[in-house]
Amino acid sequence: MPALLSNVELRDVLIGWFADSFGSTPPAVRTDIGSRLEAGDARFQLIAATEVQAVVRQSSIVEAYDSADRYDCEDVAFAARVAIANDFLVTNPRDGVRIPPAFGFLLTEQHALNVGVQEGPTPYLLDVYTNRIHFGRLDGSFLDGFVPDGWLSGIRKVRYVFI
Repeated sequence: MPALLSNVELRDVLIGWFADSFGSTPPAVRTDIGSRLEAGDARFQLIAATEVQAVVRQSSIVEAYDSADRYDCEDVAFAARVAIANDFLVTNPRDGVRIPPAFGFLLTEQHALNVGVQEGPTPYLLDVYTNRIHFGRLDGSFLDGFVPDGWLSGIRKVRYVFI
């Protein structure tokens, strides 16, 4: 059986990640992020960051958006979410179980990218444009100038998180 988290557990993992990253206490983060954090299903399967990268790299859905210079970051992040959900639920259900992946997207004021949770449970970010995975604090620095500094310098920069 794959590793699973309830939507409450998944929210707690992500809220803890935000709290650790921005020096807030979990109750303050829970209030601050409020309705911007949505875990849409009852249970989620954890998905390794390396597996996500492999599926996204081979996805014709993502390739169409990523290679057509007219699409921007949220189009590519949404396409990656669709590719992972399709792989998980239709093409290759893990252990025959059709439970949605703990993988979605994070929208900030300046950039959109994907967010997932793997065993541990350990959250991570995937930027499809740079094909980079980021573990650890959410300080926005791992993009190395790909978007302006400060794109994720605090909880209030987050517009929406959906998994």
